[in-house]
This record gives sequence, structure tokens and C-alpha cells, in this order.
Amino acid sequence: MNVYWFQDSKIGHLKQVKALLDQLKKEMKFSLFTINLSHQKDLSQLLHNQHQFNASTMLIGAGHEVYSGILRAKKYLEKLINEDIFSIAVLRPSYKLSSFDLVIAPEHDFRKRRFPKNVISFQGSLAATSQETVDEGKALIAIGGLSKHYKFDQEILMKQIHYILSMHPKHEFKIFNSRRTPKELKPKRISFKIRHS
Repeated sequence: MNVYWFQDSKIGHLKQVKALLDQLKKEMKFSLFTINLSHQKDLSQLLHNQHQFNASTMLIGAGHEVYSGILRAKKYLEKLINEDIFSIAVLRPSYKLSSFDLVIAPEHDFRKRRFPKNVISFQGSLAATSQETVDEGKALIAIGGLSKHYKFDQEILMKQIHYILSMHPKHEFKIFNSRRTPKELKPKRISFKIRHS
């Protein structure tokens, strides 16, 4: 099987697809090719070698621009080689969800919606796992940001962080943010606020 990973430049999208592909490698053999859509928009040039599609073909990726690229490539390849191409969207596409053979998305992407038949859901996010021994003296606080799913209040967040730190004074905490985290809450500023409050 040939797997074509369509990529944008968003780290969160890349990490989740990579985690899924790493798990798939443990279950099946496939050749992996990457198509970076942030560098190349002309899919016909990328997909011109007809001989490379002599095996089962799967197209996979995450992100708004990536989804349209996958669907365009699927349509192009099915005409070119006259075979079914399996398409997978990781995370919920905002349009043409039913055009994908499979959508792998977090449950919260379908809040107050019925799950379509082509959807497999999970809780949280897809992430690489580790079998390393856990250091019980270390902990992590991950900070998100504005979302249509949750109310985000910086003052409440700071109180929650202070509470967690007060409950676990012997732990060494690392604080990480996402691309949605407001600038005022970037880790250096948070640690400054915590030390001086």
C-alpha cells in the first residue's frame, strides 16, 4: 500500500497524523510519501507519475487546506488510474465531510451533532505514546485558548494554576501553550506572574 500524507505547516495537525501513522506502521506495511501543500499547490504535477499508483493508495492529512487537496487528488487519481482511492481526514473537515471514506476526529468536534457513518471518534487528541518510566516529581500544565467549545477566562485559569501548584508544592511543573493561547499567557509570563504573586 502507498500512503500519501498531505501536510500543511501546523504542528498540531502534523503531530496528530504522525501519531496515527506511527501506530498504523505497527499493524501493516506501507510506503509513505509526503505532499507539503504549503510549498506546492499544483497537485497534478505532484501526482503525475502514474506508475507509482500500482498499489492500493490511501490519502491522509489534517487541516482546512489539506482536506481540499486530498479530495482534489482523489478525484484526479480515480480518473487517472480507474481505481478507488481511500481518503482519510484526521480531525473534522468543515465541509464535504461525507466525501471522505473515513474521518478520524475527537468527540468534541461533533458536540450536539450526530456522528456520520464514516466517522471514528476519540477523546482528546492523537499523540505519540511512550513506555518510558514516569518521573513522579515532574508534572505538566497544558494551556489552550479561545475555542467555540469552552469558555476561556484568563483570571480563572490563573487561579486554577495557582491552586494546582499549591496542592503539589514538591512537583517541578512545566507549562506549555498552544497556538490559541493568548500572548499574555505564554509560559514565561505565567511563571513570572506565579513567582511574583
